Amino acid sequence: MPLWAVVALCCGAAACSGPALVPEGEQATIYSVFSQSRGYVVGAPVTGSGLHVMNADSSWTRLGWNHPITFSIGFDPFDSNIFYIAAGNGLMRSLDRGATWKITTDWRMTEVLDVATDPGHEGDLYIGTAYGIWLSRDRGDTWKHVGPTATRPYIEAIVADRSRPGTLIAAGERGLFRSTDRGETWTTLLSDEEYVMEIKQDLYDDNRWWAGSHDRGLLTSTDGGVQWQRVGSLTNEKGVHAIALDATQKGRIAITGWDIGVQVSEDHGATWTDRTQGLPGCEAYTVITNPPVDPPPCLFETLFDPSQSGRLFAATVESGLYVSDDAGANWRLHGNVGAIFQDMEVGPTAPTLPLEVNR
Repeated sequence: MPLWAVVALCCGAAACSGPALVPEGEQATIYSVFSQSRGYVVGAPVTGSGLHVMNADSSWTRLGWNHPITFSIGFDPFDSNIFYIAAGNGLMRSLDRGATWKITTDWRMTEVLDVATDPGHEGDLYIGTAYGIWLSRDRGDTWKHVGPTATRPYIEAIVADRSRPGTLIAAGERGLFRSTDRGETWTTLLSDEEYVMEIKQDLYDDNRWWAGSHDRGLLTSTDGGVQWQRVGSLTNEKGVHAIALDATQKGRIAITGWDIGVQVSEDHGATWTDRTQGLPGCEAYTVITNPPVDPPPCLFETLFDPSQSGRLFAATVESGLYVSDDAGANWRLHGNVGAIFQDMEVGPTAPTLPLEVNR
């Protein structure tokens, strides 16, 4: 069973001994949604944007539509042929591993920012949108709006608990929300002043969760996402946009953001090492008033490669995708200068298709 499915389905007990790794000698299949935005002029044709799969030579092959606004990727844990993309114009579904696509949502569900499948209930599908959370029991054929009740229900991320079927955690502009009844009702977990952008369930301990706040650092939970605490050295006025967990090394976690750069911990967040050196400064700071003298990188996404220990990707805003083979100690340009990466995920093997290749 490939890693993308193992991570979704492993560990029925409260604590995992660790996720199964990619079989020895095999390379994980890495997908991303990104858009080539540098130099774009409104009204001009969009090129090199949408869902891509990484090739062995580090280039990318686009799967499906040349789509300018895509936010996240989902894979069906029960059927490896079914892919999902959360996009600006709705939730897109492919039944043939990205060869063809269909929009499954209607005019009520735009600005779809994230998609989640429940490994405990076949067919259950959830999307986080600018207007709240919607659920489907039939892989997106029909939809129901379910909340939350926040005054501004902008949902950035949603994740299904792999060890508690029907339990989900969602993050957004007004905090964290939890459901234990397959998304029908939601409980607010944090103050509605907390803007949370990213959530991840730990790969080794099902009870441990991580959350990245827009401007208040990193948070963690050790009781299945019920209670949350700030990670001491990474609090206050620091935005965490992305979290990466290393399937090859227990306790290793990386976080990235616009003002925090890259921070890596080897001990479940007890201590952190700044791994920003070697990455380019953020070009976006040049267009704001009083930019910092030495701006850190603007980073939207990060991912550990589960088939190579310590291999870490960091996606800058239009300055390229960078890769490190030693958990961020040294970086090299991987390509894609001019692109904005919104999501990177490990998934099933892609089909062999004669589609556009982007470097």
